[in-house]
Amino acid sequence: MSDDIKKGIIAAIVILILIDASTTMIGLATIFQPSRSNPLSFLFCLGPALAVMVLLVLTQKIWQGNTPIHRILQGVWFVALGYDVYTSFRANVGILTVGLRGLVERFDVFEKLWSLRLEVIVAVLIATLLISSAPILLPYIAGDHL
Repeated sequence: MSDDIKKGIIAAIVILILIDASTTMIGLATIFQPSRSNPLSFLFCLGPALAVMVLLVLTQKIWQGNTPIHRILQGVWFVALGYDVYTSFRANVGILTVGLRGLVERFDVFEKLWSLRLEVIVAVLIATLLISSAPILLPYIAGDHL
């Protein structure tokens, strides 16, 4: 693979990671309902989203080790992946059904989910899984450049 193609693929993956981090933050915001009058409450959305992205980018390093700390991190990695997929899926359903402005107010994601056609639910789930895989994919493509 030429360096230009590799750089283009890495750039695309980085964009997907930013989208993933954003949907994770939005999904958390629909759960935590941070207050506009208290900007620090948004850290409850930003902090976990960044932690998830870091853990997923470090997938190779976490799974290459066999020490007790690696085993703990492997368990945390599964939690982070599930958390990422759930919050991103929640955000994607919300964006499709109530829009970004509607996410500021409390909404029932499962009620909105069942208002969608099955093909839309499947498409959103597949898109969420593909985008959530971007942080895991980055080190495999970038190699030693990270």
